[in-house]
Amino acid sequence: MGRFLLQVLAAFLGGLFLLFFFFILAIGLGAALSKTEKVAVEPGSYLNLDLNGWVLADRSVEEDPFSELNSLFGEEERMGLNRILRAIERAQADPDISGIYLDLGGFSGGMASVREIREALDEFKRISGKPIVAYGTFVSTKSLYLASAADSLFLNPHGALEWSGLNMEVSYLKDGLDKLGVKVDLIRGSNNRFKSAGEPFIANRMSDANRAQLQQLADELWGEVISAVAGSRSLNPEDLQRWADSLSISEAQSVLEHKLVDGLLEEDEIDARLVQRTGAEEGKKAHTIGIGSYLKSPLPEGAPKPSIKSDKIAVVYAEGEFNEGDGAYNIQSDRMISALRTVRKDKKVKAVVLRVNSPGGFAFAADKICRELSLFDDSIPVVVSMGDVAASAGYMISAMGDSVFAHPNSITGSIGVFGMLIDGSELLEDKLGIRNEQIKTAAHSGAGSFSRGLDPFERKVIQREIDRYYNDFVQHVADERGMTFAEVDSVAQGRVWTGNSALGIGLIDALGGLRRAESCAARMAGLEKGSYRVVEYPEIEDPIQQLLNKLEGKSSRWSKDLPASIQHWLTTYQQMVRYNRMPLYRLEQELLL
Repeated sequence: MGRFLLQVLAAFLGGLFLLFFFFILAIGLGAALSKTEKVAVEPGSYLNLDLNGWVLADRSVEEDPFSELNSLFGEEERMGLNRILRAIERAQADPDISGIYLDLGGFSGGMASVREIREALDEFKRISGKPIVAYGTFVSTKSLYLASAADSLFLNPHGALEWSGLNMEVSYLKDGLDKLGVKVDLIRGSNNRFKSAGEPFIANRMSDANRAQLQQLADELWGEVISAVAGSRSLNPEDLQRWADSLSISEAQSVLEHKLVDGLLEEDEIDARLVQRTGAEEGKKAHTIGIGSYLKSPLPEGAPKPSIKSDKIAVVYAEGEFNEGDGAYNIQSDRMISALRTVRKDKKVKAVVLRVNSPGGFAFAADKICRELSLFDDSIPVVVSMGDVAASAGYMISAMGDSVFAHPNSITGSIGVFGMLIDGSELLEDKLGIRNEQIKTAAHSGAGSFSRGLDPFERKVIQREIDRYYNDFVQHVADERGMTFAEVDSVAQGRVWTGNSALGIGLIDALGGLRRAESCAARMAGLEKGSYRVVEYPEIEDPIQQLLNKLEGKSSRWSKDLPASIQHWLTTYQQMVRYNRMPLYRLEQELLL
């Protein structure tokens, strides 16, 4: 009887799950159908750039009907830089768009992405002469950096500004691992003193080399924020630094008195101003339109409309960590290679822009992508555009470009290699009372297993292999960048650089963002503006399949509730387990908090 009741209960729960699944599917399909409708832009409208609560990614698509359900699986909403830039550029010449409204708040994004949006806003003002209005209640340092490009900037009188500088934080785990009886053996290139990705597992404090490089990185990025805000708001950079050091501006009235905003307005007051600016009827909503809706509206009259037969520039996105697993924001080597082969065989593709936004990862994945890039015909230019970070394995594939662009705020370099092994023998034997016996067929069978550490000879052998990988990496960069081995080695050793510094030492060719890289690719291919269309790769995975993957439990929601630094080291630990003894070209990725 009990077994029968259990079967009935299981069937009931299964039925409920199916009903829930089809309910979600119906919502998604309904949303997808609604998105096919054309949107009209009211004359005088403001483009509403609302980044509040979003995570900036290089690429996102509006066609995903299930994007609104991401929170159910512990995933954050992502806004694609590609769509933001496209909307701002299109709005410049649109007679129905009379300005841009920046709705400020907290958002997550790298400094290079924020600068790229800021530069697009500056260009919008310069070319169109249209105004930009910004408003916020709680404004972060990053939001102020972006909003300082606006013609007028307002703060809620009950709001606040966070102006305390940038912070980099690294969590060190060695003492905790010692208590567990777990030892991590970090093996990196013999001179890779700056290659710090594995240091938190073997140390309880930051090394002098890592502190020096991170301080330089932070100072350069903060200097850009200070310079941009001071220039836009006609302020003294020394005053901005002093206010950050003393935490003397936070409350709205003090922010106004220090001239960081132009006025204090309640929400109904800023709404009334927008109603007036957009020509809407009094008592009605202002004519504003969000990015998603705007990109679904018809192109403005006279805008270039390349036909389906036009030549193409292929933008290939390499975003996330290099691995061989699942995930929309991971660089899966097989998927990337498939995309590059499709591009290479398409006779309509006349140039390629490789957009790299990656801290690195599994070395062999990067090797395979480099091989595929080397097969492109010399007549097809490959231009690289670095995003927030293009480091380690990310830099390895970037070096393949005929021309390499980076933002001054991009983080790049980290030319180095390391491997890590976990020795859990103390945990097993002393803590848990588990003893492992081994049967060997050779003197060093089982080297690197969890149940025993490396002996000196085994470690020496692995060190030799890691050094070989490092030398190959340096030689690869030297060959691609037209430098000597010694020149590359002097700026390598695992060290990270901003785009500004990378230009001075020859690791990149020019400063600029994605749009400048596209223009360069068109010029190198001899394509006139308006005569080609931009196509994006890899193809987006079918949204229904993505939803099924999430429902099958492939999304680790539980880890999303942990602090970012702990999530970061869990990811690194998973890599250690998966790629035990294998070389990793990887940078620390959770640095700017």
